[in-house]
Amino acid sequence: MKRSLNAICLPKGFKAQACGCGLKKNKRLDLALIFSEVPAVSCGMFTRNTFAAAPVIVSKGHLGTAQAQAIVANSGNANCYTGKQGLQVARKTARHCAKLLGIKDTLVLVASTGIIGRQVDFSKIQRALPLLSSSLQRKAGQKVSRAIMTTDTQPKEAAACFKVGKALVTIGAVAKGAGMIAPDMATMLCFITT
Repeated sequence: MKRSLNAICLPKGFKAQACGCGLKKNKRLDLALIFSEVPAVSCGMFTRNTFAAAPVIVSKGHLGTAQAQAIVANSGNANCYTGKQGLQVARKTARHCAKLLGIKDTLVLVASTGIIGRQVDFSKIQRALPLLSSSLQRKAGQKVSRAIMTTDTQPKEAAACFKVGKALVTIGAVAKGAGMIAPDMATMLCFITT
């Protein structure tokens, strides 16, 4: 795969931003926001594991409308095996992001990767989301690919442009994780825009 910088924002209408909110040590990038200027037809592929993480449960529910407009993804904490409190954090993250962006909370998907079994400090995400939502830009795609990394040695981005009839189609993607892929894609994150 040819690495493309800023791939996730190459398709028209997409912006992004990332920052270090403190879920990881040393102020490393650990929180990302991907935003579509309009609600986008959306779908998702999720783990089939019986013990899916809170963000998986929330995002699957939100995709019942087959539309999304934003994705909030964090690394450093998987929000998995965190019970009702973890579900509340995932829902509050979607609600807070939606309020800042002026959209419905069901249009916000959430994703988390990292340490399992530790509660997420929502206050860190809550403090960082206003910064992300107010500084969205088309040139922050590479930061997003770095913000979702865990044990990855390199960020993973790809983009392609091609014609279908007379229409030019652009696809962008960022992904993380290949090391701990079992069970059933449980640690894999991949976001595709077009």
